[in-house]
Amino acid sequence: MLKVLRYARLVYSGPLALGRMRPRGRGCSLIEIVTVNLGYDGIAFPSEATLDYMKAHEISFKVCNSYCATIYYVKNGT
Repeated sequence: MLKVLRYARLVYSGPLALGRMRPRGRGCSLIEIVTVNLGYDGIAFPSEATLDYMKAHEISFKVCNSYCATIYYVKNGT
């Protein structure tokens, strides 16, 4: 899955988001954190560990309580 995420970011410069239909449980935070570090524009229903990571690295984000496709974080404080 990580290879696919990296490939998508490499070949597509537009907005990308990690949807809710993904593996959960052990290792899901790693997938989410890699997604953040690859510069994806959003994560549907991120784990608490991912939110903690983003706070610790001062990555601004906004949680939207609506359809999962609208959940995003703000890159570089913009």
